[in-house]
Amino acid sequence: MAEDPEPGVRGPQGPQRKGRQNGGDPDPYRSGTPGRARGGETVRRKDKEITDVAQIREILERGKICRVAFFDDEYPYMVPVCFGFDGEAIYFHGFNGGKKMECLRKNPRVCFEIEEDIEIVSDPDPCEWTLKYRSVVGFGKATVLEGAEEKRAGLDVVVRQFAGRELPFPDHAMAAVAVVRIDIDSMTGRRNGHPC
Repeated sequence: MAEDPEPGVRGPQGPQRKGRQNGGDPDPYRSGTPGRARGGETVRRKDKEITDVAQIREILERGKICRVAFFDDEYPYMVPVCFGFDGEAIYFHGFNGGKKMECLRKNPRVCFEIEEDIEIVSDPDPCEWTLKYRSVVGFGKATVLEGAEEKRAGLDVVVRQFAGRELPFPDHAMAAVAVVRIDIDSMTGRRNGHPC
């Protein structure tokens, strides 16, 4: 992307992510050449691409549902999850023994999608109906967090995204829940029907 992020808007290799193992771009807001998607593919509609770091952050901070795609042998496995964004990484939770965790233990690489500001725009001409939205699609490496305090910190990020504050979690809940952090390697913003 074209812009350098402002101070404090660093990717997953910020102060809390030193020693990260997945070796991705240290600045996911600038993942490669402007106008290029992950893997070197040209972004087809540059007029719809969001390159402003502040707008990408806003989508991540305001979104309520994140769709995460996992590797699952023959087919991808995608699920919507409640999530939180702490300025560097995405957090979500689930059952410790579920399908998501099974997929992550085989392969921690994921793709995620978040959208917001969604509105259906109708028109007398059915060919002119459209959808207004702003979205982010990204790639990263997921880590299942270990230990009650690490899990609690991740859950706090998720709850703040929804409730606007932290809520206490009982100790007995920590054993049953799995909390996952996605360290973001790259991401691309896209808009339709919204001004630049």
